[in-house]
Amino acid sequence: MDYQSSIDNLSDVKKKISVVIPLEYFKDEAKKALGVLAQKVTIKGFRPGKAPQQIIEKMYGERARLDTVDRLINESFQAILKENGFSLVGDPAIEIKNIELSKPLEYSATVSIFPKPEVGSYDHFKVTVEKREATDKEVEQFVQDILRSKATLKKVEDRTVVVDRDVVEGELRVHVEGNNEEGRPEPFFVKIGDKRIPEVLETGMLGMEVGEIKQINTKIGDDHQNEEMRGKTISYTVEVKGISEEILPDLNDEFVKTLEGPEETVLELKMSARQKIDKEYENMTREQVKGKIIE
Repeated sequence: MDYQSSIDNLSDVKKKISVVIPLEYFKDEAKKALGVLAQKVTIKGFRPGKAPQQIIEKMYGERARLDTVDRLINESFQAILKENGFSLVGDPAIEIKNIELSKPLEYSATVSIFPKPEVGSYDHFKVTVEKREATDKEVEQFVQDILRSKATLKKVEDRTVVVDRDVVEGELRVHVEGNNEEGRPEPFFVKIGDKRIPEVLETGMLGMEVGEIKQINTKIGDDHQNEEMRGKTISYTVEVKGISEEILPDLNDEFVKTLEGPEETVLELKMSARQKIDKEYENMTREQVKGKIIE
């Protein structure tokens, strides 16, 4: 993966990681993500994978870009942690400085890490932690996430009102109180209920009609990290241009065989899901043990 990074030592256990992902690499990865989406989605009037690039970019360009941002940040961040042997305490504070395709992708992450302990005698040392294992509900959710990643979209023809779980296509303009410049309209493509946008926006779009333009206002909380923004009003101007529904594939052995893994049946897929979740819990338990030892 192509990126440049630097680390500021704020203290022995606190670091600020700054990362820049070159523009060309960012654009190439976003283009690849759009190509993958183009093969999955269904657009009325075109066979899968045969829609003109201009239409694909208009409908799914924003989604592909945001998915790429999430993936590149996660992959580069994890690579830096591994390279430097950092083991985190708590969640990182990530500040994204640019996600537009006109500039390099740039972000910073302030993290707290476990100090390197001075190990003395640990004879008769005992640590007790709770052991967790995957539940049936977690396994089902894991499988549902796989199904959703392979879902297709179907334009809603029998109604024009946005309801929960709809996939909404539209344009969004954002204006912050005190800013004389009007925000330019940005296309968006989002599923209601996925919590990828502010809750006030999701709630405000429920009940909107296709073609309707609506202004949604909210105040920035007093706990916002930027003191100058606290208490100001954000105005979202939303235009709904279309609604679609997500069509999940049937969960059967034939579907499982289309996935990239070695599993060939639904039972094998669920067993694999359980093993992966158990592995995550095992890693979490290991981190808890490390934390208790340091204490």
